[in-house]
Amino acid sequence: MEMENLQAIGANIGLLLFAATFVATYIPISARLMAVADVFDALVCARVYKDEYDFDQVYRSIIEAAGSHFDPVVLQAFTHCSGDFKAVAGRFKG
Repeated sequence: MEMENLQAIGANIGLLLFAATFVATYIPISARLMAVADVFDALVCARVYKDEYDFDQVYRSIIEAAGSHFDPVVLQAFTHCSGDFKAVAGRFKG
């Protein structure tokens, strides 16, 4: 590899570490939790303007957004409690 490529890789790793530190330091855990809960609710519940989505489809979509839209640590908890999320969503289904 050329030196420029190695420097670019190093810069990207530094940026990722900065981003992870920023999230953990400046975005409260309550906000990170609510981000997941809000999207989950919006997708599994029917609205006047849209039908509900299947739980498994919603689950996959949220997990795929780990690290880009959602905090991976919060998604570990979401994964651990996914059965509870599914049960509650089923109780309130249209």
